[in-house]
Amino acid sequence: STWVRVHVMCGDYYTALKTVDNLDFRGNTTDQVPMYMRVTSCYITLYYNMGFSYLMMRRYSEAVKTLTQVLLYIQRTQHLAQPYLYEQTAKRSEQMYKLIAMCLSLCPQRHVDDSIQSYLSDKYPDQVARLSRGDESMFEEFFGYAGPKSIYPGVPNYNDVPTKQITQALGQQWSVLQSELRQQHKLPTIRSYLKLYTKISTAKLASFADIPESTLRAHIMCLKHKSRGNAPADFSLDKGVANVADTRVAPTLAHFYIKHINKLDQQVLELAQIR
Repeated sequence: STWVRVHVMCGDYYTALKTVDNLDFRGNTTDQVPMYMRVTSCYITLYYNMGFSYLMMRRYSEAVKTLTQVLLYIQRTQHLAQPYLYEQTAKRSEQMYKLIAMCLSLCPQRHVDDSIQSYLSDKYPDQVARLSRGDESMFEEFFGYAGPKSIYPGVPNYNDVPTKQITQALGQQWSVLQSELRQQHKLPTIRSYLKLYTKISTAKLASFADIPESTLRAHIMCLKHKSRGNAPADFSLDKGVANVADTRVAPTLAHFYIKHINKLDQQVLELAQIR
């Protein structure tokens, strides 16, 4: 956990993830509880830094999956947490919720836990709407709150004060995400129109997005690359026509019943502890 945090603070996200390659995240290779899960704060910090690393490496689906896992763990065990950890855990949870909101805005996904979706829609409805529109100031606000502290990985020149190398560390990390946002600034608009059609000409789509048709193909390929199979609408191009596939999944009642059975079991355990 310590090495992951150090590398994340230095901005070396690839090395941060490589340091935990040998950890057992599936929990099926041994009957014992992994060491990092025996201390709650260690478990939360480890997954938070992993999720942030995935975000900065543009692996948004893995970031959402990692952060969701630890948030669900916090929801299940919050009544068992030590009182002195309440404030720290609450702040870390808010940071992870905001990171998930950023990931879902950059790469919408089909399968996100209902509790995560409902929390974001209830607490941050306006902010999530602004993120989905690609509002750069909103991303910067969320990033400033949810991002970890950053340090300058080299030895600064203390004699050259105007460079402000130490204080610019966080700004450098934000600039990485900012460049990604500017690459995607037209994608939310294109994505929103593709959801409305099963077939649309590139000329019509370009007029809706207010961009030249000659550059639309580059934006569409960018959308295809960024989505990586996770977008709510899958599509293909054929001779100047975008064909949108219907990717809606038929609803089932199994997930609904399982969710409420687990919720009932949790309430029964809480009542038993009160007695």
